[in-house]
Amino acid sequence: MTYDDIIQRIADATEPNRELDCRVYAALYGYEVSIEEHRTFGRQVVGRRMPESNWWMDHPDSPVPNFTASADAVKTEAERQVPGVFYHAAKGRIRAGEPLYAAVFLFGTDEALGAGEHDTGEAFSLLLALFRSLKTVSALRSPSHSTPHPEPVEGRGLQEAPAGAAIPTEDIR
Repeated sequence: MTYDDIIQRIADATEPNRELDCRVYAALYGYEVSIEEHRTFGRQVVGRRMPESNWWMDHPDSPVPNFTASADAVKTEAERQVPGVFYHAAKGRIRAGEPLYAAVFLFGTDEALGAGEHDTGEAFSLLLALFRSLKTVSALRSPSHSTPHPEPVEGRGLQEAPAGAAIPTEDIR
């Protein structure tokens, strides 16, 4: 799954969703996901990385946080993925037709890494900002870019941006 794939899934969501939580977790930690039948929990998303490292969506021991329902879960994950990142999140509209929630992730004093807007809730705007930030950091880490930037946590299942990929400079959405 690419950054753009997961960003689109988050942008298209209209309510908190455990399946999307699982896909977000899988993308962050390198799991393959599938839909399978569990003998107790029924139809489930299952994540597989190694035979000993599997999880089921609704199993009591599932490591998957409620990302789409909890802004705090997204903030905690952001600190793991991009150490030193800070954020601004807001609720409200300045103009008609704007999404109700907005968030931006920053590094340093004013360097915006990624932003997100969503009507569904703060958690969704933060998730969009997180994945757009990860996409930006990935592009900045490419060999063609020499400016030092924060190193994300290794082991993520998302694909890196191709070397020489354009980095957005004006509209980071």
